[in-house]
Amino acid sequence: MKINQRGRSMVEMLGVLAIIGILSVGALAGYSKAMFQHKLNKQMEQINELLLGITKYQNDLYGLNQTSMMNILKKLHSVPEGMIQNESGTYWYDDFKNRVWVSPSTAEDIVLHISLSSLKDDNEAALRECQNIFTIAKEWASELCYFETISAASSENRRLKQYYGDRCCQSCSKIRNLNTQKIFEMCNFHSQNDTTSVSLKFWWRK
Repeated sequence: MKINQRGRSMVEMLGVLAIIGILSVGALAGYSKAMFQHKLNKQMEQINELLLGITKYQNDLYGLNQTSMMNILKKLHSVPEGMIQNESGTYWYDDFKNRVWVSPSTAEDIVLHISLSSLKDDNEAALRECQNIFTIAKEWASELCYFETISAASSENRRLKQYYGDRCCQSCSKIRNLNTQKIFEMCNFHSQNDTTSVSLKFWWRK
């Protein structure tokens, strides 16, 4: 008995490969989006844990230098395990490899700094990270003196904004009053093409 076997044409094979390629691109895009959101959530957990530690032990931190502040927070287990400290001990890295550190401004101030590192490579990613950190600041408005954003393309082109928490100026622009659209506008303001750095700062005052 003779069996009639038909082979696949080149056009059919190319069509199958094209479909597989399209599905693969979609799957990779979905995976990348999910991973980015996971990192945003992880960043939020890390920063919240640091904010909790600083707020809880702030009376022990006032008047100390940067190194002492960071060492105390580490000894009190207020630094997330996933945040790696650099060799010199001057800052930690969050899940996006942004530099994070604590320092005094005066003997009566404590400042948590976050320097967005992805801005130079990916403005859209930095914009999302900025929005993420603004959201965290809103949640901590009752404990903060103010939240400050600084960006600069050069020393002559410096953008600075301040939003007050409940601990300081009662009649000033408030962190808690920023809605989603306003946060987007402020982060976009700092995420222009000529910007080389963005620093986000949480301030406590004695």
